Amino acid sequence: MIENLIKIIKEEFIEIENQDFNSDTLINEVIPFSSLNIAILLTCIEMEYDKIIKPIELKKCNTIGELYELIMSK
Repeated sequence: MIENLIKIIKEEFIEIENQDFNSDTLINEVIPFSSLNIAILLTCIEMEYDKIIKPIELKKCNTIGELYELIMSK
């Protein structure tokens, strides 16, 4: 469920913990993109969903909903 992905993002990126967002929220508005943050997010996805997302695939996702669809397509 996409709610799990949102929960993971909120837990890992403390600075956004109290922000409300949904599947239409732009990823780069809630996660400050850096090499470290990308690595953290991809590791969390792998641990939670047992799916590997490549950084180049992540870059193609604009919204949290698109990221979720990518995860579910793997």
